[in-house]
Amino acid sequence: MIGSIPLWLLYFSRAERGGLRFIQRHENPSTVAANSYTYLHVVLVGGIVAVAVADELVLAHPTGPARLVTIALVYGAPVFYLLGNLIFKRSVGAPWLRSHLVGTAALVVLGVRPAKFSWAEPVPVRCRRWGLHPDREDRDARA
Repeated sequence: MIGSIPLWLLYFSRAERGGLRFIQRHENPSTVAANSYTYLHVVLVGGIVAVAVADELVLAHPTGPARLVTIALVYGAPVFYLLGNLIFKRSVGAPWLRSHLVGTAALVVLGVRPAKFSWAEPVPVRCRRWGLHPDREDRDARA
């Protein structure tokens, strides 16, 4: 629930207004509205529901080892939402948004690299273990 509320707020505070203006000016508003607000909403809502499920799984077992299904949902659900949001915005006249593409790429990279970790493990420790953050000794050796 915690992770899904911001997704709803992001969608309703930004995308809906721009979509309404685009549809009102479009030469075939019924087709655009049907595609954008009927079919693409399934992807958005599916992503938000999957984020809520991922939150529940993480909160249920915060210190245990992460299972593959949990990792897939934690990283895959936001990707699903971002891509749905990107396609929706594109369908109502917005340009391809770099932020959505970069966010999707980052989530895919992080989702592929998790190996074995606990959700309670601090992010800097996890990054250091994955080789994404040099240890102090490595920095001192390079100096």
